[in-house]
Amino acid sequence: MFAKVPDGVYRELLLERLAEVVGLAPARLDELWAAGRGPTPAGQAARTAAARAASHSAAGAGRGSLVRQAIVRLLRYPAIAGEVSPEERAGLEASEEAGMGLLRELLDNLREQPAQIPAQVIERWTGREGAEWLQKLLEREEVITDAAVAAGELRGALVKLADQAAGRRLEALQAKSRAGSLAPQELEEFHRLIMRLRHRDARGG
Repeated sequence: MFAKVPDGVYRELLLERLAEVVGLAPARLDELWAAGRGPTPAGQAARTAAARAASHSAAGAGRGSLVRQAIVRLLRYPAIAGEVSPEERAGLEASEEAGMGLLRELLDNLREQPAQIPAQVIERWTGREGAEWLQKLLEREEVITDAAVAAGELRGALVKLADQAAGRRLEALQAKSRAGSLAPQELEEFHRLIMRLRHRDARGG
C-alpha cells in the first residue's frame, strides 16, 4: 500500500513516521520497500540532486573553471575575501577541483591578513607555489566592473563549488548503497546532502 503513495512531501512524512514505528532509518525502510518497484524516492532524489550539481558545473565552464573565476576575483579585489562567510569557506573542504588548494590558501590568507590591491597579493605570494600562475591571471583582461559585483560572483562560485562536491559525495554514497548497505552515519550524511541540495534548489541556487 505504501508503494502506491505518490512521491512528495506527504510520502516523505509518512515514511519518516513508519520508520520511527519500526525502528529503522527512513532510507533503509525505503530500500526494503523498493524490491520490484524500481528506484526509491531517496535514490531518485540523489540522482536529481547530483545532476543539478553537475549542471551548475557546466554553467560555470564558459568563463573558465569556477576555481579560476574565484581566484581571479580575489586577486583583482582582495578585500572581498572578508565578505565570505564561515559556512561558504567550510563548503570548500570537500571539493577536489583542480586548483582548489590554492584557492583555499589564498582565501584563508586574505581573510586573516586583508589586502587592498592586487600588487599586495602578488608580493605576498612571491616564491610560493602558484605565484607564477597568479601573475599570469592578473595580466589577463577580465571584465569585472567593481568590488560589489566581484564579491557576488566570488560567493556564487564558492557555493557552486560546494554544491558540486556535495553532489559527487551523494553519488558515491548512492553507489555504495547499491553494492551493500550504508553505515548509520553514512545514511545520516546521505539525507543531509539531499536536504542541502534541495534547499539550494528551493532558493533558486
